Amino acid sequence: MPSKDGDHVTFRHIFIAVMGMTGVGKSTLIKNLTRSDDVIVGHGVESCTSVVSAHTFQHGQYIVNLIDTPGFNDTNRSDTEILKEVAVWLATTYRARSRLTGIIYLHRISDNRMGGSAILNLNMFKLLCGDDCLPNVVLATTMWSDPHHAQQEFVAQELRETELTTKAKFWGGLSNKGATITRYDNTLDSALRIVAHLEHQPEIVLDIQRQIVEEHLTLVQTPAGRFLNEEILLKEEELKHELETAREQMNDALREKDENFAAETKKEMVDIKTKLAQAEIDRGGLHTDLEEKLEEREEQIQRLANMAEGFGLRAAATRSAGGLGVLGLAAFMMAGGPAELAGVTTAALAKELGERVLLFTLEAARGIVSSVEPLL
Repeated sequence: MPSKDGDHVTFRHIFIAVMGMTGVGKSTLIKNLTRSDDVIVGHGVESCTSVVSAHTFQHGQYIVNLIDTPGFNDTNRSDTEILKEVAVWLATTYRARSRLTGIIYLHRISDNRMGGSAILNLNMFKLLCGDDCLPNVVLATTMWSDPHHAQQEFVAQELRETELTTKAKFWGGLSNKGATITRYDNTLDSALRIVAHLEHQPEIVLDIQRQIVEEHLTLVQTPAGRFLNEEILLKEEELKHELETAREQMNDALREKDENFAAETKKEMVDIKTKLAQAEIDRGGLHTDLEEKLEEREEQIQRLANMAEGFGLRAAATRSAGGLGVLGLAAFMMAGGPAELAGVTTAALAKELGERVLLFTLEAARGIVSSVEPLL
């Protein structure tokens, strides 16, 4: 039960990140838990989550903040952009003394094998988190077939699960170091069991948070950044080989006066050169010093805190303004401001902070204002 402090009921806020490649069911899990119309669920390979966003619900004595993260095979953004997005969010919240309680990592059991994107996402997950966080990690398989209507496929999925959970290069090594493995069957009960396993855990600090904030490493100096840099270099070598092959084919076609094939090959070369240019940009992005971005984010948070003063809140309330901790401050603002200004407040703050996550946070705050102790 929630604890009582005087006349106020208090809840514990916990933060759980939801990770995995595009299309594994992250948004579906979050929508099941929050029942929020703000959560967009995709039904194909195109990503519905392109930025880190927060969704909140109450579970017993906890206010659970689910952090939806984009996968590293995002259809709209490069892996470098995704890594920067996730790293900046994690570093900002760490600086603001907000900590994760757990991580839910999802994988589609319906996939016939662990493909390149799945392996990339898993390797990046390992490098972002580190071994110390694994007791706070739940590895969940999704998209199971109904054994009553697709028994043959279900049996095949169980065989895949055995391989996934026992091989050290997949989940076996993570399980041996403390991670919990389970199935998510797309029901609310299944989702709540996962959350219940994590909500009592102590707070954790991810390796990437220490590396950026305490060790002041640039992105490419972190193990996650180095790994992604090597992946991009390998891709560049493949593209260069493809470009040389295409050039030879075009020259052969020109000698044989096959103008149609020569024209098609020339278009292919243009496409390859575009991909090479993008790979170079992505590699360059990994060398970016995140300090400037972190300072910019903190300035945005401070501007938000200053706006809170207009609602008669004490400065102490700004302690929760960092990263997703802004939920508490937003709830104060929703409680302290005139009801008829609620819509204006939401829009103004979203514009000021410049992050989609705030819209979700403020919407969630409306439902839990009574659970937050005023600092008036």
